[in-house]
Amino acid sequence: MAHTLTNEEKQLAKLIGRLPMALEDRQAFSDRIMNGEMSEELAEEIKAKITAMDDPEVRGRWTAELARVVQQWRFASQKRHFRR
Repeated sequence: MAHTLTNEEKQLAKLIGRLPMALEDRQAFSDRIMNGEMSEELAEEIKAKITAMDDPEVRGRWTAELARVVQQWRFASQKRHFRR
C-alpha cells in the first residue's frame, strides 16, 4: 500500500527545501520524507545538520522552525495512532 503524505510531512519537505545546506543533503532528506520514512531518527539527523551550521543566528532560526514542524508531526502521528 502506498504511503499518503500528511500535511505535516509536506511542511517538513518544504522546510528542508529552504534550508541553507548542500543540495544533496536537502534532496536526500526530502526523498526520505516523500517515501514515508519520516521518523524521530530522521528528525534528529536533520537537527544535527542544522546545528552544524556556522552562523548562530541562522542556526537558531532554522532549529526553531524545525522544532515547530516536528512537534506538529509528532502530535498528528500520535493522534492518528491513538485509536489503534
